[in-house]
Amino acid sequence: MSRRHQKRFEYGIFNSTNFDNPYLSYILRENFTKTATAFYLKKENLPVIEERLSRIKLIHGSFLDIPESEKLDFSISDIFRIYE
Repeated sequence: MSRRHQKRFEYGIFNSTNFDNPYLSYILRENFTKTATAFYLKKENLPVIEERLSRIKLIHGSFLDIPESEKLDFSISDIFRIYE
């Protein structure tokens, strides 16, 4: 890694605006922290999550089986876990 890229990386990691970023925290620490916790893990968000569960539609099959009109809602937020 070049010195320039290393400095940019270090700035991004240590910049105070990133201390509460749960996804960056998980990538770097392999866990969430008290100050950087994902929305779905916060107890106060449980009612909202429960209220919206009916919006989830499970499709069993390949990505190609998903109708084009529904692909906008597709999420691969667990991309880092698929390699475990």
